[in-house]
Amino acid sequence: MPIQLRVHAQNYCCDKLAMGVYLLRYQSALVGQHGEASEFAQRCSIWVLVQGRWQLKYHQGTACAPFALV
Repeated sequence: MPIQLRVHAQNYCCDKLAMGVYLLRYQSALVGQHGEASEFAQRCSIWVLVQGRWQLKYHQGTACAPFALV
């Protein structure tokens, strides 16, 4: 039977870097079928508005210590 996992994300923060350019920061973790959390990470991505559409230009995830899921 396959393992059921879901991605939990929280604590979003968005900062404007320039006109049409934003930095999105958040925390993520994998949550198993019994509620156990693992693979904790701090994540960030840079989004750019190009011809009316948002495009992901950069993304990074860095492993971190476990945190409380909210």
